[in-house]
Amino acid sequence: MEHYPARDTFRSDILTRSLFLLLLVLAFGIIRAQKPNDAQLNKDYVQAVTKADNYLLAGEYLKALNEYDKAGSLSLKQKYPEKKIDQINRILANSPLSKTLFDKAILRGDSCFALKNYKAANIEFYNALRLKPEAQYPKDQLIRISGMFTDPENDTRYRIMLIHAGNETDRAKYDKAISYYQRAVLIKPSETWIEKKIEDIRVLKENDASTLDPYTKRILEADILLEQKRWPEARSACQQALALNPKGNYPAAKIMLIDHLQNFTVSGEQNFDSLIVEADKFYRLQDFENAGIWYQKALNQKPGVPYPKNMLKKLDHAGLQADKSPVSFDAAVANADILSLAGDNESALIGFERCNAAIPGDSYVLSRIRELPRPPKADNKDNIAYLSAISRGDGTWQRKIIARHCRNTCMHRG
Repeated sequence: MEHYPARDTFRSDILTRSLFLLLLVLAFGIIRAQKPNDAQLNKDYVQAVTKADNYLLAGEYLKALNEYDKAGSLSLKQKYPEKKIDQINRILANSPLSKTLFDKAILRGDSCFALKNYKAANIEFYNALRLKPEAQYPKDQLIRISGMFTDPENDTRYRIMLIHAGNETDRAKYDKAISYYQRAVLIKPSETWIEKKIEDIRVLKENDASTLDPYTKRILEADILLEQKRWPEARSACQQALALNPKGNYPAAKIMLIDHLQNFTVSGEQNFDSLIVEADKFYRLQDFENAGIWYQKALNQKPGVPYPKNMLKKLDHAGLQADKSPVSFDAAVANADILSLAGDNESALIGFERCNAAIPGDSYVLSRIRELPRPPKADNKDNIAYLSAISRGDGTWQRKIIARHCRNTCMHRG
């Protein structure tokens, strides 16, 4: 029998093409099947975030935390839920409210457990342990419940926390990694190996810290203490840094900020002259973010005085407000958060507005602008419209800048 290589090659090509077309059809089928799922996941994510935001605005911190957790598990790429969880943790840190919420969660957990409502009890004890990770009782109760009830969502939450923890460890973001591992062990307290992992990461963190110079180490300590609302300890760390480097602008500016945070909780107000004095000090120390905030506060008090307006223009012309580098942007957001923690809502709002002007549309910044109280001036319709547009996050960066300049112009005329 004769052999025809060309015919064999032709048959092989037909077979290959047929197989390719079949795989292509299957791929399109898979993609079409996945599209509704993706759409549903996006819808579920938006619903969870909206629900969490509403709980946060209502002061229902534990419910908000749970919904942000749910949103985070639905979309790992989104950073917003994690930022909001960090925000709530800062609010509750070293707060009497945290103990009150813990006690209530324990009472509700015990009540649900007695009624054999293990799903609800599981949530309550999880919430209690989240508020007080060192507490043994809620941990023991969660282990008991796990022997009687399996929450189908626990495995997903647990796996996601471990993925995040591993990624943050690889990036040398040790505090973040520890936070994720701690949340994982809250979900499954019987997984005692995680405690050992947390200790290993703490050792890594200490080893890395040992390579830092003493000045930088004190600065990092101060930043952490500031976010924990531990003002006196943060001030002490800044003073130690300043003793190591007397010409250091950063710790000197932070000491000024801490003094404001401590005094604000007592007095709550500042007059125009003191605002200008502090704004000038921040400016000389090259803390241009807080200088801008203080000049804006002074301008809000006395719109007819040109000096704060001129200084704000000077900051803008120097390109200081429009610095779009991620590091400086994140630092400005953290600064506004710290002001908010002390209850200085006016300064915090101005800070977040400046962040939004520099890099428009950041979801976390827009959420903070919406949440903070903005008492509008009844005789200033342009100011009300401006604040409303900011809170909705409408328009482009250019329109926001125009709106802000319109507001300043209206204030100057008033």
